[in-house]
Amino acid sequence: MKIIWTFTLMIPGVLSSISVTGYSGEGVNITCKYDRRYTDNNKYFCKGQNPGCTDLIKMYKKNGEKRVDSGRFSLYDDPSAAFFTVTIRDVSEQDSGLYQCAVDIYMAEDVYSEVKLNIVTGEFLLFTAYPSVDPCYNYTVLDDPWRANSSQLSNSYKCDQSVTWSGWYRLFINGLSAQIPDTCVDQYSCGTAAPLWIRGGHPTVQDGVVTRGVCGHWISYCCYYGAYPIEVKACPGNYYVYELVRPKDSNLAYCAVVTNISSTHTTVAPETSSAGKVV
Repeated sequence: MKIIWTFTLMIPGVLSSISVTGYSGEGVNITCKYDRRYTDNNKYFCKGQNPGCTDLIKMYKKNGEKRVDSGRFSLYDDPSAAFFTVTIRDVSEQDSGLYQCAVDIYMAEDVYSEVKLNIVTGEFLLFTAYPSVDPCYNYTVLDDPWRANSSQLSNSYKCDQSVTWSGWYRLFINGLSAQIPDTCVDQYSCGTAAPLWIRGGHPTVQDGVVTRGVCGHWISYCCYYGAYPIEVKACPGNYYVYELVRPKDSNLAYCAVVTNISSTHTTVAPETSSAGKVV
C-alpha cells in the first residue's frame, strides 16, 4: 500500500513547497501545480536546490507530449487541471531529499515548486498515523492501450487477477483521460474475455467518494461476474479516480473508454446484455 503525506508551505523565492512521505520499495506520486499561464510551457522535475538542480525527467510540449517516461520516473501533464504528476517507482531511503517541480520559462527565470521527499521503511509507518490525502492528486496511472473498449481480443486473454492492486488509479488511453464504462460492455472487448464495467453510474464532483459495483459481462449477462464494490471519485478537471481491487475470477480485466464527465448529474444506465435484455 502506498502512503503519501503532503503539506503545502510558502517559502520566499519559491512558488510553493510540499512535503511528501512514502514507503520504501513502493511508488510515489508527486502533484505539481502551476499557474494556468504556463499550460503550454515545458515541465520538468529535478533534484537539488534551484537554480542548478539536476534534471531527472522533462517534457517538451513542442513534441505534443502529455506523458514521458525515463527509468523509474514518469511525468504526466494535465493542462486542463493545471498540474503535472511525477511518479517515482521503487523508491528507497536514498531517494529522500530536496526536489523541484519546474516550469521552463523562455528568456526568463524558471518557476519552481519545492518538494521535500522523505522515504521511510514500512516498519516505521506501521506505528505512525498519517492524515488522509485527496486521491484526485495522489493516484497511479493505468494506461494499458489494450483496455480500450474498442480493443478486441487477440492472441491471449488479459487478466487483472494477477495484478497487485493498491490505492487509487486514473485511466488513460493513448495519452487521453479515460474512465471505466458505466454501461454494459461487449464480451471479448477491452483485451479480455469478460470486460469489467461499473453499474450505478459515475458520481459528480459534489458527491465525493462513492461506492459502485463492478460487473463482468459473460454468457450474455452483463453482470454474470459481480457485482463487487470499488470506490470512485469525480475530480476537478473532468476525470475520475478509482480504488481498484483484485477481480475474484480469471479472464476479467477493467475496461476503459475516453469520454467527458458530467459535473451536474449522475448518469445511471440500465444493465443490458449484448442482445438488449435487461438483467
